[in-house]
Amino acid sequence: MLLRDRVRLLIGADPTQQQQTIDLMKTFLLARSEKVIRAEDARLAAAACQAIERVGNLELAASTYGDFAELVARQEDESLAEEVAMLEGAARRLTLSGKPLELQGTTSAGTPLDWSAYRGKVILVIFLSADSSSCLDEKRYVEAAFRGYRDRGFDVLVVCTDPEHEALQKLLDEEECPWGLIQRGDPETAFSPVTRLGVTDTPVSILVDKEGVVASVRANRHRLGQLLDQQIGPPLYGVNLLKNGGFEAGLSNWKTEHATTRSLNPSPHNGATYLFGSKDGSRTGYTSQQIDLVGRGFPEDEIDTGALSVDFGGWQAGLEDQRDSGMIEVIMKDSSQAELARKDLGWFYSNHRWVLQEGSATVATGTRFIEYGFHAKYYDDSRNMDAYLDDAYLMVKSRSDE
Repeated sequence: MLLRDRVRLLIGADPTQQQQTIDLMKTFLLARSEKVIRAEDARLAAAACQAIERVGNLELAASTYGDFAELVARQEDESLAEEVAMLEGAARRLTLSGKPLELQGTTSAGTPLDWSAYRGKVILVIFLSADSSSCLDEKRYVEAAFRGYRDRGFDVLVVCTDPEHEALQKLLDEEECPWGLIQRGDPETAFSPVTRLGVTDTPVSILVDKEGVVASVRANRHRLGQLLDQQIGPPLYGVNLLKNGGFEAGLSNWKTEHATTRSLNPSPHNGATYLFGSKDGSRTGYTSQQIDLVGRGFPEDEIDTGALSVDFGGWQAGLEDQRDSGMIEVIMKDSSQAELARKDLGWFYSNHRWVLQEGSATVATGTRFIEYGFHAKYYDDSRNMDAYLDDAYLMVKSRSDE
């Protein structure tokens, strides 16, 4: 197998295979360093590191970024200076946890960033591009968290990774995101947070505590809610209440009949894994997670006056041209677990393509629990039942905010 192909398959590889590919990449760079390391060689090395980072093996990713930076730097080739700086920056970023974050830059207004003004708040520093669909998806989750925590000492600072920042600033303005924005900056003439922290694959999120110390270098949509719980306290409105909604921890926090997780064919919508309807020949499957509203802090009087609504959904896909289908639903239950109401998004399938399914409903009077469920149904003559779900979410909102 070609090295490039091994790098491409890193996300679905097990830890042993990941280490083997990294070792092969090091051997390749060492051999190249005796002659000439080309820019495409450095980019392939960076892609290997990014894959390891994406699946959450941060210790291996940090050491590998650093090792590869050292090997490429041996060339003493000015044309590779940017690649070396980005590799060094990524190694620096992944070892920031527990350390103060030093951040400089130029705001969208053209003035120097006053980083000290953010002290006393929990800050999400998020690197975004206006041209990235992944960034736009991530922004939706950050907006929800911001609505839930903004009055409790949480703020967001965006770092634009595009050469020009105007398109991203316009997008934030149009969607009424009142966040600060730092321009990318030119690493040759000024401090560039993009280069300093080695960000090439967006979105990247870093959570900083009230003292300016990095709480997490991986504060993405799957972990942001839990991290904010730790820093500020449990959330209420406008945040994803599902735990492990991206199935990065397998089926932890979920109950299931027949389902498992999968990582390839198709690739996950986000992260390294997603829910796979079943692989044991079952013709149906059901996977669910229940939210205790009162236990999470929602006032009973607000529930019982019809003041709350729920937004729910997730990204669905299927296998190639098969018609195996999935359906997302929510079931509202009273204190005795009796059903009060339910709403579903209908049966859906797509051919190897992730599609967002989303809906909303008023929380029924008397509701104390909401069950999020994913039904999977077998249509085609195949051993597996190929209805897939990724990035599941359920958010409760006050209807006065709609």
